[in-house]
Amino acid sequence: MGRALGFLNAAFSLLAIPGATITRLVVKRWGWSALFLGKFTLYLLALAPLAVMLPEVKVQREKAAEKRRGWRQAFSHPGLLLVCVSVLVVTLGGYCHSFYPCCVQERFSADVGTLALFDSLYNGVWMLSNWPAGVVADRVGRGAIAATGYGLTGLAWFLFPHSPSLPLTYLVYGLYGLGNSLGFYASVFAMDVAPEELRGRAVGLFNASMYLGSALGDTMGGVLWQRLGGTFSFSLAAGAYLLGAFLLLSALRGYRKVDLPCCGG
Repeated sequence: MGRALGFLNAAFSLLAIPGATITRLVVKRWGWSALFLGKFTLYLLALAPLAVMLPEVKVQREKAAEKRRGWRQAFSHPGLLLVCVSVLVVTLGGYCHSFYPCCVQERFSADVGTLALFDSLYNGVWMLSNWPAGVVADRVGRGAIAATGYGLTGLAWFLFPHSPSLPLTYLVYGLYGLGNSLGFYASVFAMDVAPEELRGRAVGLFNASMYLGSALGDTMGGVLWQRLGGTFSFSLAAGAYLLGAFLLLSALRGYRKVDLPCCGG
């Protein structure tokens, strides 16, 4: 599973690296309407192979009582709740990914081209790291990889406002990209700690927690940034990711590891 998701993310990131440049060229030559029409067409074309690839699903009838207590059963798993709380914490407190351009502009008078390189660097790191991380996660466990990613992200956000030069700032942001890439496997770990019949609900709870934290974090983060400054905000983000890593490790300790199928011999 990790290898498959890693390959998917690597392919996505590879195309995303030149994405901003291609967008600029399309808009400059043919306008915004052509850009959105092209995106609409690509989505339609993607539906065809996905429809062919969808496996046949055998629908099994469940007892009405089991259906009613499905969500209650999902909430009853401490490991799943810890993973969901961890992603809520890191998205609520780690909102600085939205405001890092402000820090770069203030400290280094960065122009649009300088800021655009951050996105290319981020996608480049994902392209190089996510697939190998997925392979390793299949062997050593997704929880350990995700906790490592949270820890690296926390370290990156702590160092970011103290970086003395733009090249070092790019390096620290690359560390953030690596941590974010590894932390992606927290979503798969949420499935690991849930029973097989509740894995869909596990992903749903994880995503709900993540986007709830993001929605609240960006709003509160803007207020804190304006009132207390960037250094405090980045320190808060670093602490949130370290707390998230601790919660993931707590879930990992309570998770009874199962034998995973060996990938690639």
